[in-house]
Parts: sequence; C-alpha cells; structure tokens
Amino acid sequence: MFKRPISRKRDWLARAIDLLPVVAPVFLAVFSLVAVAFLVGDSFKDEYIWSVGLIAASLASWLVAKHARFNNTPGSSYEKKLCGLLLIVGVIIWTGFNGLHTSQHVYTNRDPATYAVTGAWLTKHDNLHIAKPNVVSNLAGVNYTSAGFGQSTKDREIFAQGVHLLPALLGLGGRVVGVGAMLHINVIFGAVALMAIYGFARFLVRPRWALVATTILAGSLPLIYFSRDTYTEPLTAAFIFGCLSLIWLAQTTKKYSLWFLAGILAGAGAMVRIDAYLTIAAIVGAAMMFVILADKKDRKRQSIQTGLLLLGTAITAVIGWLDVSRLSSGYYIDQLSHIKPELFLILAIFIAGILGALLAWHTGILKWLDDKTRRWRGTAVVVLVIVFGLALASRPLWYQSYRVPHNPAKLLAAGRDPNPKRTYNESTLNWLAWYIGPIMVIAGFGGLAIVSYRLLKSEKHRALLLLPAVTVVGITSALYLVRPRIAPDQIWASRRLLPIIMPGFLVMGAVGLEQLYGFKSPKLKIRGQTLATIAATAAVISPLVVTYPFIHRRNYVPMLGQVLTTCDNLPKKSVVFWTGLGRLEAVQPTRTFCDAAAYGIKEPNQTSLAQLAKQAYAKGYQPILGVFGRDFIYIKNKNLGQMSLVSSIDYGVIDQPKDLFPRNWHTVNRQVMLGELQPDGSVKPLTRVVNGQTQN
Repeated sequence: MFKRPISRKRDWLARAIDLLPVVAPVFLAVFSLVAVAFLVGDSFKDEYIWSVGLIAASLASWLVAKHARFNNTPGSSYEKKLCGLLLIVGVIIWTGFNGLHTSQHVYTNRDPATYAVTGAWLTKHDNLHIAKPNVVSNLAGVNYTSAGFGQSTKDREIFAQGVHLLPALLGLGGRVVGVGAMLHINVIFGAVALMAIYGFARFLVRPRWALVATTILAGSLPLIYFSRDTYTEPLTAAFIFGCLSLIWLAQTTKKYSLWFLAGILAGAGAMVRIDAYLTIAAIVGAAMMFVILADKKDRKRQSIQTGLLLLGTAITAVIGWLDVSRLSSGYYIDQLSHIKPELFLILAIFIAGILGALLAWHTGILKWLDDKTRRWRGTAVVVLVIVFGLALASRPLWYQSYRVPHNPAKLLAAGRDPNPKRTYNESTLNWLAWYIGPIMVIAGFGGLAIVSYRLLKSEKHRALLLLPAVTVVGITSALYLVRPRIAPDQIWASRRLLPIIMPGFLVMGAVGLEQLYGFKSPKLKIRGQTLATIAATAAVISPLVVTYPFIHRRNYVPMLGQVLTTCDNLPKKSVVFWTGLGRLEAVQPTRTFCDAAAYGIKEPNQTSLAQLAKQAYAKGYQPILGVFGRDFIYIKNKNLGQMSLVSSIDYGVIDQPKDLFPRNWHTVNRQVMLGELQPDGSVKPLTRVVNGQTQN
C-alpha cells in the first residue's frame, strides 16, 4: 500500500512549529537592537523604530526560516509535532493566565519600578534626557534625584539607572496600549524565554524531555514572579538560549547569516543588563575554540564564521555599552569597577584565542594534548562536576558567608551598622533546589557531567556542538553559585539564577532524565523507564509547592491607581515636595505620571518650607507637600499644619525571607497625603480633594 502523502499545509504547519522557538527570540533581538540604537541616538520615535525595526526583524526571521534545519534533532516526526504544538498551546495559556496577574510596581523602591517608570516616561518622550527641575535651587536638604534616578554627568539632567532595553520596549508598547496595559508586557518576554529554552533543549534531548524541562520552568516561582513584574531576567534568558540554538544551527548548516544573527543574540544581553558581558565572555571563548580546533581544510571558513559571530556580538554589545555609558552616566561610573574586569576578560579571551589558533595551526600541540589526555579527561570532568556539586551542597554545614564593609569607620560615623552582614552565599544550591526542585538539581549535575563527558570524548564535530552550552552554563554556574553578589532576600536573590543557571540546570536535567530512561540492568531488575517517568512527574509537581500560594496574587495592585489619583489631586502647575519615604520613592513617579515638578526634602521645618514656598510662588507654581501616611506623624509632631488624605490603598506583597523560600503573602496599607504650602511655611489641606478625605 502507498503511504498517504503529507499535504503542503501540514508541512507548513510542522515547519512553523519547529521554527517558532528559534525565530521568536531572533525577531525580538533584532527589533530590540533597532529600538535601543534610536534611543541612544535621541530619536526614539515611532515612525523610525516600528518601520526599521519590523523590517529588520522580519528579514532576520526570514533568514532563519530559510536556512534552519531540524532533521537531525532527536525524536520522531510525530513526537516533534505533538510536543511543539503542546509547547505553543501551553505558552499561550501561560501568557494569558499570568497576564491577568501582573504587578503594578511604580514606586521606585527597587529596580523593577525604575524600569516601569522609565518605560512610562518613554511613552511620552522621544529620548531619555530627563531634565532637572528648576523651580527651586540652592537649598540644603532638598534633592531632585530619587531612588533609581540620579544626577547625570551632563548638567541639569537626571539619568534612569541601568541599561534601557526593557524600558524602551515597555515604552513602545505603552504608546500603543496605554500605561496600564504596559505593565503586562513583560509576561510576553517570559513566554519568549520559555520557547527559547525549549528550542535549545530539543537539540540535546528528545522533545518530550525538552517539554518537561520547559514545563518545570513555567511553573517555577522566579519566572512567574519576574515576568509579572518588570524585571530584566526573562528577556535576558530569551536572548541567551536563542543564541545557543542559533549557534547550533549555524554549525550544522554552515550558513554565514546564522552565525551573524547568533552574534546579535549573544551580545543582546548587554542591552538589558550590565552583567551580560560575562555571558559574552563565555560565548567568545567557545567561538575562539571553534577556530583553534578547526580542521586544516576548514580553517578559512571557520575563521569567517567566527568573525561574523563576533561581529554580531560586538554590534549589540557596543550599543548596550553606549546606552549605559551615555544615558545612565552616573550608574555607569558607579559600576565601572565591575564592568571593566568583564570587558578585559573578553579581550583577554579573544587575544588568547588568536594565539591559541596560531599555535594549533603551526605546531602539533593539539595532537600531543589529545594523545596525553584521551584516556582520563572524560572521567576527570565527571569527577570535577560531582565534586563541585557535593561541595556546594555541603557548604551550609561548614561555612557561613559575610559581606565585610569596605570602610566600617565611615559607616559608624554615619550612624550605620558597621558589622559584617550575612550574604547566605553558602545556600545558593538550596535556592536552586527550592525553585526547580531537588530532583532537577541532582539530574542537572548528572546531565552536566554527561554533556561534559560527551564534549571531551565525542567526535570533533559533535563536541563543538556541545561546547557553547557547557561554557555558558558551566562558567555562569561556577561563578554565581559560588558568589552570587546579590542581596540574599528571597525571591530577589534568585534573579542571579533565572537567566542561565535555572534553565541551564533544567536542560541538563532533561539530559540526565533521558539517560536514566534508557538505563537497563537485568541483574538489578530496575527499569530506567519507570524511574525516569516517576522522577519527571515529581519534578514537574515539586516547584508548584513553592509557587502555589502566590499563583493568584498580584503584587503592588492598585499602586498605579494611587499614583494616578495623586496626579488628579494636584493643582495645575504645581511642584510637589516629598518628604519621608516619599522623597525616595515618589519623586520620579510624580514627574513621569503627573507631568509635575517634584523634589525630595530630608527634614522639613517651617523655615525651610517657607523658603521653598517663596521660590515656588515667585515662579508661578503652587507648592505642595507630600508624604506617605506613616510619615505624617513627623509633620504633626513638628506642628507644620494639616494635610489631605487623597488616597489609601491596601496592596499585597510577597514576604522576603533570607533563610527559606517565600511562604507568606501580606497586605500593606499605603496612604498618600498632600497639603498646600503657605508663604509662611505652614501646611493646609487641599482646597479640592478627589476621591479622598481631609486628615485632621
């Protein structure tokens, strides 16, 4: 009998399912490159970005679709189609559900709020040159900066802290759907990250195991929490694992365009985070090994391919560097001591790679090393991975990590605690086990050992396919699992794990589970299929134990509504002087959302308030004093007058333990109080209050 021919329509659908996990991060990265380039050029205009960005991203996606081949990936055709379809349906459901539970983090107490407020600023402005207000000047204790927004090296400008790709994408989306809907956009980047991770995992394992790894990540609290808020980690993960997929495809197809696009994704993380240069260093190291290990007949072609990879990396990395150095100058200066070593590391790896290539091409050192290490190197790397895992697991038993202040005397003089602070660095493996489950941590180390063994024992072409994954996941894990360099409160600290380590261990864990699935031992009468199925089922369920209490919770809601209510209560042409906690968290949101001038006052008194009022009235502004409700007691004790309660909200936040994963959700009340400053420095309630009441 003849087999029924597969229709072109079904071929097209299968091809689309194969391509989407690779094309989605490519499209996003190229569009992002265009957006940040125009932002750096002070021309963040819709007509430029949407036209050029969509054309460039579509061209890049077409090149990937034209050249990418998936014939040699593990698994049957039916399994690939079924798992690919399940992935797409699952990602759509995941995106829709989490899109209903996004955060409203708009008071600038931490990084996500800075990104959100900067994104909101870009919905109304074509650049990131935030002008310093000029209502008052030369008064002690008055600041125009705030948390997340500092004094630029340019005169009369304020910078938004960090690298600005995420705010740029939020701002572009906010121009289309509005500021409220803008806060839902980061969930889309979490969805792209899930597709990218599945897209890479299926090169190493059968699609069913890639789907297991992706499902575990989808149910983990860090991905859910950071995607619902405006964190940079989901976007970074999408670029990194999209890059690993493209490098794999570039090696198998030998298409120059794929090498270049892989480089674009490799450097794209530098447009999101300043620590992305470490990942770039790992990828550059793998790229130089491609040249060093190239066969004589392939050296010219491999050099060109590697050059295109490095060129693409340099383009996005330099754009990211220009962004942070030009548009976040104060932050760049503060972080330069961390950025410089990373840049020097990249340069050192590049130079070492050139020297290594010259040595390998003109001497017999590679053959000599191969002969000397062939018998033991595979076993050695397995032992190294196991010892590293055991050392990390046992650290809480014999070590406690502390951060020692650089200048304790200075802290003491400032009235701050000069004692060393616990960093909980010894618990990093526990952090990983909390969120992806102990089964996948154990399987992850097993899978990393297996892949590393294959890297050193396989034929050269197969080894080079595995090299980027081992360098990126291995080097990042060796660094951040030993010393994460982040505040240890949970879930914040898991930011170090989400972009690479957490999905990397899940991908490697999928390798371990697949290996277990094929295990046979007639003597022990143990079926690997049964063990792997049970382990995979338990692994999928275990992260939900941590996630479940928060699955229906929304952080910081209705904080955006409170900010907008505050704006509604401000008189026309007003200047707001925030004191208490508001001088750190509410100054820039007031400028951004209310289009009003705003300052912070550290310790107001009637004399200083009279001076502020005098200058404000002289320039035609209505001076307003603003506080959060808990700080009103200070105003009352100073007998400065009365204020109006314009908003009182209850919002939920996740707890922040340091010795265990988050378990509780608590409600916080926040009140916003405003009062009109009088020429004599006294404060009176607002003459008109919208949706509020007068506080006596």
